[in-house]
Amino acid sequence: MKTHHIIECDCLEKIQEEALVWIKGHTDLLEKADQFWNTIDYKQFLLQNPTLVKWSLEKKLAIREVAVLVAHEESGVGLHTDEKPVICKLNIPIQNTKDTYTEWYNGDQLLDRVETTNPMFFNSDIPHKVVIGDNAKLPRVQISCMFFKEPIQYLED
Repeated sequence: MKTHHIIECDCLEKIQEEALVWIKGHTDLLEKADQFWNTIDYKQFLLQNPTLVKWSLEKKLAIREVAVLVAHEESGVGLHTDEKPVICKLNIPIQNTKDTYTEWYNGDQLLDRVETTNPMFFNSDIPHKVVIGDNAKLPRVQISCMFFKEPIQYLED
């Protein structure tokens, strides 16, 4: 299985705008976040993010849940795997993702590294970490979408 699959999104700026409006209006995650993975009232989030909903439905993807991923520290996020059963998530960059990277590992061996500036289907079952570059701005914010039918086909070799 692949580590990731980048997907084109011609409405990314509008998705980012709607997501930031909701995050600023309903959370204080841009000022502080006690953890990287933040569960939210995703039903309310989706109601106020029609561009994301429309785009995902055009791709035949029905969103089941959304989380907000926030890195406030220059140290990034250490090596980990996400909780199962979901393996394929769609991560969408929202703010300050330039010069930030996701790296996947097999033991000590780096398997892959990608700058997180584009939406991508993400293999969360392979150990991975977030690396913050010297020129990155913080906080780094992404949303992670999970679906009723997991789009695992995007990660198949």
